[in-house]
Order: sequence, then structure tokens, then C-alpha cells
Amino acid sequence: MTVGEIQDRFEKDGSMGRRAALSGEGPLSDGLGGLIKGTFFSVVTSPIDPALALKKKPADLTDEDRIERARHYVRIGGLQSAVAELGFLEGDKVKRVMEGVKEDMEVKIAVDDCVKILKLRCAALNNSMKG
Repeated sequence: MTVGEIQDRFEKDGSMGRRAALSGEGPLSDGLGGLIKGTFFSVVTSPIDPALALKKKPADLTDEDRIERARHYVRIGGLQSAVAELGFLEGDKVKRVMEGVKEDMEVKIAVDDCVKILKLRCAALNNSMKG
């Protein structure tokens, strides 16, 4: 999966995650009631500006803030920072919604790390064969 594909998926999953964050937790927020509540609030409110979410203290961050911070990091290619933000999500529904894209980012990071290691090994072998 490419960074561009992850960015596209995050836009879709991030919107669903925001909806889940706005629906809240608890028995009144489950099922159809939670879906309606989350959808209503996501339509009538604007997403948080990532610049404002980035300035907040970690203790003051909501799940919605964390999603917007992660969205910012994904947009600039900072997948490790985005994964870290999603790791701090507190709501069970939000975690479930964002789990797939988080796993995709973790796989992309692992593959990129392996490619870097292979390139270094090839360069080292190439240098050792020269001399």
C-alpha cells in the first residue's frame, strides 16, 4: 500500500472515526441512536482545525482531536506520528473504526524499514566486493 492510498483511506475512515467520537460512549450511544447522534453532530459541526489540535496539551485532547492530529500527520507523510496519535484513542468505537487504517500504516512503516535495511545491506555488500 502506498502513502497516497493510506491518505485516501484515512480521509474516509477518519470521517467515520469522527462520527464515532461524536456519538459518545455508553448505552445511549450504541446502535442506531449512536449512529444518528454521531452523524447529526458530524454534519452540524465543523471538524477541528488540525493546527488548533496540534497546539493543545496532551491531557486536553479528545478522540476527535487525536483523529485530526493523525489526519494532519498522514497528509504530510508522517505515518509514525499518526500511528502514535491513534494509539492514544480512548473510545472503543473509535478504536474499532480506526483500527484498519492504523494497521495499514503500521505495515507500511514495517515494509519501509525492511526496504531501508535491505538497501543498506546491498550497499555494504557492494562496497565489500569492490575492494
